[in-house]
Amino acid sequence: MKSAPIPKNAQQRAVHNFRQKALSKGLVRFEVLVSATDKLLIKRLAEILSSETQIANKIRQDVDQVLCAATHETGFDIFGSDISDAAFENIFDRVTQSDWRAVEL
Repeated sequence: MKSAPIPKNAQQRAVHNFRQKALSKGLVRFEVLVSATDKLLIKRLAEILSSETQIANKIRQDVDQVLCAATHETGFDIFGSDISDAAFENIFDRVTQSDWRAVEL
């Protein structure tokens, strides 16, 4: 992978060098949106996981187990379930063509 050109001013060079050093250690930068109450938790978690310590490995293992155990209901889980057909009556009956507007292409 070709690295980006080195920026001209000192601050940009410092940021560039910091990010290149992190990349060489196998770290990547990404942005995540969380609630204000979780901000410090996520920040601390990221700091711990960026290390190769026993606690980081334990957290990885525990989080992986929790996430694997979590079930997410998909459309198939809902519509392919034992819920009677009557529960879904009139959900998809609405004709939307009357709401369409003419568009000239």
